[in-house]
Amino acid sequence: MRAPLLAILPFAPLAPAQDCIWTFASPPFKDAPAARSRSAVTFDTLRARLVLYGGHSDTIGTLADTWEWNGFEWQRRLAFGPGPRAGHTLAFDPVNQHFILFGGAADTRTWILDPAEWYNLPAANDIAPSGHVMVHDTINHQTILFGDFPSPTRRLEPSGLWSPINAPGPAPRRDAVAVFDPHRARIILHGGRAGTTILSDVWEFDTAANTWSFRGHGPSPRASAAAAFDPVRRRMVISGGIASDTAWSLTDTWDLDPVSFTWTKRADDGPGARAGASMTYDSARHAVMHFGGGPFPFGLQSNELFRYNGNGTLAVLITQAPASQTFVQGQGLTLSAAAQNATEFQWHRNIYPVFNTAPYSGAQTPTLTINPASACTAGHFVIAMSCGCGTADPGAILTPACYANCDGSSGSPLLTANDFLCFLTRFASNDCYANCDQTHFDPVLTAADFACFLNAYAAGCP
Repeated sequence: MRAPLLAILPFAPLAPAQDCIWTFASPPFKDAPAARSRSAVTFDTLRARLVLYGGHSDTIGTLADTWEWNGFEWQRRLAFGPGPRAGHTLAFDPVNQHFILFGGAADTRTWILDPAEWYNLPAANDIAPSGHVMVHDTINHQTILFGDFPSPTRRLEPSGLWSPINAPGPAPRRDAVAVFDPHRARIILHGGRAGTTILSDVWEFDTAANTWSFRGHGPSPRASAAAAFDPVRRRMVISGGIASDTAWSLTDTWDLDPVSFTWTKRADDGPGARAGASMTYDSARHAVMHFGGGPFPFGLQSNELFRYNGNGTLAVLITQAPASQTFVQGQGLTLSAAAQNATEFQWHRNIYPVFNTAPYSGAQTPTLTINPASACTAGHFVIAMSCGCGTADPGAILTPACYANCDGSSGSPLLTANDFLCFLTRFASNDCYANCDQTHFDPVLTAADFACFLNAYAAGCP
């Protein structure tokens, strides 16, 4: 059986004893959203998906696409959306199981994605269409909006209207950041722009009492930053933004302990000089995620997806790579790997994730069992061993001991004309056995599989 044309080399592990605060979750692959800024992201806690909508691309223009990140890859969602927009906000309501989108461009309507179709609510004519913040309160089950408009604190009513909350508090502003602290049922608001002034103040909104309280100031004035709340570490995370209209974008990353009101600087560089990026918390993989943005006042926008590891976990160090094997069909086998500091594991066969369905078990553990093994389970296996500091993914090849013995006979001679007939029958029925060359792109079965089988037959069996 011809081995796939792929080098079996483990990826180089990161340097030992390195605190990796930011790591790539998805480099800028072609099968990813276009580079952009001022998009909106949120996390679907029911389906464990990061969801992205819209934004502005310097090369394409204002966008209207919907994308999902499932932890491994981006997938474009084809639901008809509310049209091109940037500077909008997006939240997920887990009780009603739908997404809420407000504003962007010149649109002051609220849009609902429920469950695969967008529909709009009445327009809010007294609310600025962009630059606001919107937070969903998962404790009191309400959605709060704040921005640069009269009565800047608003609540989304069942009617679809945004009703003012008469609570003295922060001045109206745009391009601030806001997150929800579920442990204390508080919205934390930081920075933004009031007129030409970039702000540094921090406020909290008690969503049960409908009151604002001033907490102090952030590390520096900033607008157009990105922020999310990590409920496991109980920290607000902010990154990037701009401190003035005459300076480059900020590159730093900070944690805020909202109880003690202590700011801790976690990184100087992070994802780079970014303004207009988006952040959300991935509760399935327990990480703050950062997407897109670009340097201010000019420079290339990004479509990189970063993962923030607030604990600074050490890098993954491979201690055992899986071994390539030649196996007897019908018997069981195991592939094993080990690494220091790894907390998540996922096996892949020919680039696709392996799941715990027969004949596989242990697909998300360091040891994968295949019982029984067959030509249909041959190929290139890779295990992705990950922590918050990155991923190491060594691989191995599994090859049947006598692939050309299609009919499984044990007589002498072992290989006969019956094996040709067997192969032809399996090819005609689209049987996975006939994928001799292990191609994983459509069409899977081609003339190359015939040539591969002839070579295997000519090579004989040991």
